[in-house]
Amino acid sequence: MDAGKKTITDVISRARILEIPFFQRPYVWGEEQWERLVEDLEELTTLNKPHFLGSIILKQLETSASEDIGDRRLLVDGQQRLTTLLILFKVTSLKKDGGQLFNSVCTTYQGGIPIVHNHLNQASFNRILELENLDKLEPNGDRIIEAYEWFRKKVDPEALSLNRVLSLVQFVGIDLSVDEDEQLIFDTINSLGIKLTSAELLKNFLYRREDLADYRTEWKQVFERDEETVQYWDTQATTGRVKKTFVDLFLHSLLQILAERAGIQGDERDYYFKSDRVFQKYKDLVEEEYYTLAQLRQEVADYGQVFRDHFSSTVMDRGLNDNPSDRLVALMMGCDASTLAPYLLYLLKHQPDGEERRKVCEILESFVCRRLMCRAPSSSYSNLFYRQLIGAKALTADLLKGYIAKRAGTDLEFPTNAALRSAIDESKLLNRNARGLLYMVESKTRHRDQATQLHGMGTYTLEHIMPKKWKEKWPSLESELDEVKRYEKLRKIGNLCILPSKLNTRLSNSAWIQKRDGDAKNPGLKKLAQGLELMVDWTEKEDWNESIIDARAEFLYSRMIEAWPALDSGSTPSLL
Repeated sequence: MDAGKKTITDVISRARILEIPFFQRPYVWGEEQWERLVEDLEELTTLNKPHFLGSIILKQLETSASEDIGDRRLLVDGQQRLTTLLILFKVTSLKKDGGQLFNSVCTTYQGGIPIVHNHLNQASFNRILELENLDKLEPNGDRIIEAYEWFRKKVDPEALSLNRVLSLVQFVGIDLSVDEDEQLIFDTINSLGIKLTSAELLKNFLYRREDLADYRTEWKQVFERDEETVQYWDTQATTGRVKKTFVDLFLHSLLQILAERAGIQGDERDYYFKSDRVFQKYKDLVEEEYYTLAQLRQEVADYGQVFRDHFSSTVMDRGLNDNPSDRLVALMMGCDASTLAPYLLYLLKHQPDGEERRKVCEILESFVCRRLMCRAPSSSYSNLFYRQLIGAKALTADLLKGYIAKRAGTDLEFPTNAALRSAIDESKLLNRNARGLLYMVESKTRHRDQATQLHGMGTYTLEHIMPKKWKEKWPSLESELDEVKRYEKLRKIGNLCILPSKLNTRLSNSAWIQKRDGDAKNPGLKKLAQGLELMVDWTEKEDWNESIIDARAEFLYSRMIEAWPALDSGSTPSLL
């Protein structure tokens, strides 16, 4: 790798062709970026001082002796900026000198275009750079045409010195050899460009210019069919402490399936566990000959369609139905349980029997929810859901039960009813998990003829029925020890409920009767919790104290063991 300061003419050489990956995302800059660039270059012209414009990453490509131009490089980072600069130069040069300066600097020695663009923008880009006059171009939905028209109308040629721009615009230029890893470099550079995602890097690895027909029937159909599809894959999913897009969650999940099916073991298998450098790991699968390019393309397309069909991007915004995979996706998103994704994807792809899938999904829900309630460690989930269950081909309820049953006494134990009952009295749950678990029980126990519609988990808030700030409005206690016990009790699940909208802050900290009934301006707990099965009768209480919290905890326990049967119960739950 060579790195150093570069000018535009160092990058756009008349003896070089730059190739933008054929299947890279289209040109996306808009008026805000165009206007900023022109203002910066006008200031550069006035002050005659250098202007830094981010990094440019080029990777050497192999060429043959028969080619007219022997220097061909892949434009890894800088597509948006170089595309915009060339269009701006073309327009300004046509206004100044009929295009002479542009033709003498920004074309190859053979008179050709120095950048080979991606398949979506190539026609428009070539059309602009081949113009001999400043013609008006009709919009065609391509941002490149919009950029040309904006510059044609807005640019003052007297305010820009092209020679100064060519010599004073500076980049950090990074040149990679044929064998160097462009993703590793790309991921560490903070540039002004629009960054490629792992999915885009993978797309350009899987498909070449000659693979356009396959791209259209495989990748495009699954990932880029229309704007709704693109938005789906860009949906943000919370995974632990970070957020990933659905496409990133999918690619990491599929990576686990492919690595396990390839029989990769030991330290090499651990390498595939981590969610960093996903693109490089897909390359490794091909370079280490676990899969051919054709096989990998088909796997990505096939599993991608399964993911698209079953992993709903709106599950947190709408009420749950009978769909068992919907329930698991809601659990994944609502309780940071995304480690389920690889095994769930594997199950959905390879178990065609809908009833068997339902049984497996309900065991998984019981397993994960009970463990969340018991605050059992999740450190071994990666091994379980990335490797073991996939490797064991646990595609039936009996196989899954048998596999988990053998983990009794380990950190992957299925909690018993006794352990669950103890946890209800003892566990202090994270608010997010408490909300998710109460919602999952509510959605499983409510009757179909319930008049009040259950909304999506994401719309509900968690409320401490006896507030944390109870001292001002609630009855006092005789001793400090009693106060300590109360503080402990009010954080347990028997004192928690979900509400479809947040209770007014003043009411939330009010005495029980006022909090329950509300006031003239704000609804109370009774009104907001109307229709929630887990609050039926409880908002009719004339008092709320430790003994009632204990009674509701017992009630919740009875609902939980119905919703999430024990492993040895001999049955799986069904929605009412």
